[in-house]
Amino acid sequence: MSGEPENLLRNGSLEAGDEFPDGWEWVLVQGRANWRFDASKSFSGGRSVCLMQDRGKIHGEFRQTVPARGGVRYRLRGRIDGFMEGTGEGSGANLGLRALSGGSEIGLMRFRPFLTGRCTWDQWSCDYVTPEGTDALVVSFDMRESAGAAWFDAIELFEAPAPLASSAQATQAAACHDTRACAPARRANTVAVASDTDASFFADNFLAPLLGPGAVEQMTLDALSQATADAVVVMKSPGGHSGGQKPSFEEIRHAAERRVIIMSPASLAWLLESRGVEAEVTAAYPTAPCARIERENFLTRGFTEGDIVPWRRVRTDGAFAQCRIADDTNRLGRLGFEVIASSVTGSAEDDGAPVVLWLAAEGGGILVMDIEMLNVRPGFLYEENLAALVLSNALGRPQTSAGRYLAPTFDYDAYCAQIHELAIRQPLISVREEGAGGDGRPIYSLSLGPAENRAFFVDCGIHPYEWAPGFGVLMYMARLAEEFERGMPWAEALLAQMRLMCVPVYVPDGFETLAGNVRGVNLNRNFPPYWEDYDSSDKGHAPLSAAETALVAGILKRERPLAAVNFHETNAATNWIGTPGFQGRYAKYALSVPAVFRDSVDPELFFWHAALWTQNNDRRNLCWHHLDSHPYLRDYGGSLAPFEIHYADSLGIDGVLVEQYGNMDVSIAATPQRTELAARITEMLFGLQMGLVCRNYAGPERSVSIPLITGGASLEATVWSPDGEKISRWTPPAPGGVAEVEATLPEGAVLVATIETHSSGCRTG
Repeated sequence: MSGEPENLLRNGSLEAGDEFPDGWEWVLVQGRANWRFDASKSFSGGRSVCLMQDRGKIHGEFRQTVPARGGVRYRLRGRIDGFMEGTGEGSGANLGLRALSGGSEIGLMRFRPFLTGRCTWDQWSCDYVTPEGTDALVVSFDMRESAGAAWFDAIELFEAPAPLASSAQATQAAACHDTRACAPARRANTVAVASDTDASFFADNFLAPLLGPGAVEQMTLDALSQATADAVVVMKSPGGHSGGQKPSFEEIRHAAERRVIIMSPASLAWLLESRGVEAEVTAAYPTAPCARIERENFLTRGFTEGDIVPWRRVRTDGAFAQCRIADDTNRLGRLGFEVIASSVTGSAEDDGAPVVLWLAAEGGGILVMDIEMLNVRPGFLYEENLAALVLSNALGRPQTSAGRYLAPTFDYDAYCAQIHELAIRQPLISVREEGAGGDGRPIYSLSLGPAENRAFFVDCGIHPYEWAPGFGVLMYMARLAEEFERGMPWAEALLAQMRLMCVPVYVPDGFETLAGNVRGVNLNRNFPPYWEDYDSSDKGHAPLSAAETALVAGILKRERPLAAVNFHETNAATNWIGTPGFQGRYAKYALSVPAVFRDSVDPELFFWHAALWTQNNDRRNLCWHHLDSHPYLRDYGGSLAPFEIHYADSLGIDGVLVEQYGNMDVSIAATPQRTELAARITEMLFGLQMGLVCRNYAGPERSVSIPLITGGASLEATVWSPDGEKISRWTPPAPGGVAEVEATLPEGAVLVATIETHSSGCRTG
């Protein structure tokens, strides 16, 4: 970037030094961490520094201390390459920054990248405003509690220009369609929180991670009129008092013409006392209160009109509370407020009261909702994530890009009825009753494509509390059927050679209770390979002793599919796709999967770069945190467990286990991101069986580069428009049996690379 000051770090390129990088200190924190210079890999210059680990509590880091000043915005950035498997939250490759005063730490950059998976000299960058009194900064780079290697190069620290006082116009989203709502016009870079109560949890644990260090300012209500941030949050406790001059509602409305103002109903009531508008702030109900989405706009991105979603918080006594707004005479409507969501409690006198309001203004607006839902440590049900989606949308930082919210009643019979309805709507999809689960209820499979074609098999919900993929895979199956009916070339290419087959719910008797099957067997520990040597009390009394595993084993033997995908969810720090090894027929997954998602999926909404995060609360630690939701590969070659993927591999079938981020993070609900991500993962893995299908979900025109193993066979690549018109066609070279398929994809365009088929009807890897 032109005009940037000189790098404050000595030897940030890591080129100087024979036995050790000059200017840097190596600190071994725990375990045996290793490092080396690597002249065969570098981003710039002739070498880089490589850190290596093999799991365990291991952490060593390079440090450099430089003089600094308080109240200054510094920018830290660096390049990271590598392939790492993390052991959980806080593991992986990382850049760090700590502020010192007189040698004591007084501040740190809290949310650091912790890159895992596969990365190719990704740049991580962050701005940090130092606390007053800072006299030095410690810059570090490390790899901790991981398996694999990470390379570091081109590390820079310099004083950054101050951000603009008001938001720049964000790039407008593409035209809305049925799975993607329009983005707001403004993206908030700074937020001021004005409160008469303790709002530190909300500011530190929700806003600061979402916007980045130094972007959140806290102030009292007295200073509200002095706020200059891009967005202002007003948190007024019910019945509380505030000294000083209270701004008028007209002043607040005028301020909303250039920023988004978010306030609780109590705050709105405080401002409107003189107008006679009341707000009923909290009330407990015997049943769980919800909200009905009344209008689709940028605030409800990811929801559909009519969706009924949990909308409550848990009080200290364990009862549910919902913040509602009493407005029987539509006073707020006359002021310009629109009802975005209304109360649903099951009580006639309570239903219909507004719980989310929006007043649009030139360049901004006023959002009214229960902010206290996000100002407490998350509880067991995690439904605060739904409020987080709305609030993130309001700040111009949407956390979902596609799909829709799902909140089933967990009635298995109703779910089966939906399966049959899908088959009626899509005659190309057939339904078959495969057998029964442990409680005697039927287990169904769905199939799309000619019966004589070899199957690509997906099953979902082997652990019943990991159920969102059961909706996402069906979403893709319905989409593919509709595209085939419309004559889309990629759909025709896929179904000309293969058949997509799915068991969407594996365990009927656990679907409603979020438990195991009726005998308490962990079905993914009940398959033959390694069963005898596996030490676990929930593996069952014998291999395939559970009715469900015996049923799926029968399907695999009958169908002999090209690949068998066992779809899970996880609340670990990253999605991953595991296979029994990276060699042989599994090499196509290890080579192509990371590149497909990195190049085809919007990096600001489905997150590849570690500086961009999705925000959800953490079931394990009961706190807000941020998870990278980009799938990466995990090698299961050394795992000796009776998993379904090992059983499939023993039959000569590609066994693939997908751990998609998100299980139970919003309780019995699936966010749009999770359902749509499951659909896209299915499309990616299905497409890899014939070569490649890569769709540009990212919006504007996008260049992609996908490595693809051809095995020496000929390759043909075509780019199709979203309407199925051919844009280009060519034959990529494949020296050594590996092609680098490069293309420029307009929004919605689809890249199809077809490898010459074998006599079996499809390549087998």
